Order: sequence, then C-alpha cells, then structure tokens
Amino acid sequence: MNAELTTEQILEPLITEVADCLALDVPEVTPESTFFEDLGGESIDLLDIAFRMQRRLGIHTNMQEFRSALEFDKEGKISVDTITRLQVETPAIDWAAHLSGKEGGDFFTIRLIAEMMLQSHLRALAAGKVEASTDTAQLVGNSP
Repeated sequence: MNAELTTEQILEPLITEVADCLALDVPEVTPESTFFEDLGGESIDLLDIAFRMQRRLGIHTNMQEFRSALEFDKEGKISVDTITRLQVETPAIDWAAHLSGKEGGDFFTIRLIAEMMLQSHLRALAAGKVEASTDTAQLVGNSP
C-alpha cells in the first residue's frame, strides 16, 4: 500500500512521545493541548520531541527555527506579518486559525506540531531528500 502519511497518523505517536517526554499520562495529552501552556513543556523538551519523532517516523522538523522566526506585536500577540509569511511558506496549514490573537506559546498545540511535521515530511519528499514509505503502517506502528 502506498498511502500518504497524514496528520492523524502522526498524532498518535506524537501524543505518546510527548507524554513520555513530559512524564505525563497519555490521556493528559490531546491534539488541542498546548505544548507550553497546558502541558508545561519547555524549549529543550521540544527539541527532544523533534528528535524522538525523527527517530520514530523519519521526519525532521526544526521547531526551534520556527519559534525563533516568530514576531510579536506590541500587545504580545503573533504579528500579522508572521501569519502572512507562514501562510505563504506552508499554505496547507491554516495559520490564521492557529495563531490569530494568540499570545506567547498558547498557540503551539499538539495538532499544530503534527501538521508542521507532516508539511516538513512532504517538502522533504518533494525535494527527494527522503523516500516514500511503501507501508505507512510501518511508519506509525510501535517502533522501539
């Protein structure tokens, strides 16, 4: 089967890895949980999650680069320019829905992380940097 990886297929292992990294029970982590605000994650934890997911699914996502590129307005909210730039760079993600009116880290949901990982994977596929899996179940199955 040559199925394409989806956000939903990334979510299950991502939730497991986030829970393990942050020493939480899996039911405490939902797709709408915010990594920093709700779950108490820190920047170093985000790096750990990115490495875990790269090892587990073969998806490289530079979350620190993304966070450092964010610009905020005078009120501490994500700037309109940042939302516009992200929408151009990755139009498959509804950045306005994720970022509009949000402050600090309260926009960084587990679902957004999964969507970013998927887009990173799709860009790598298009650039020929990774090969498509012939069995998506291998990617998202329980791996050591």
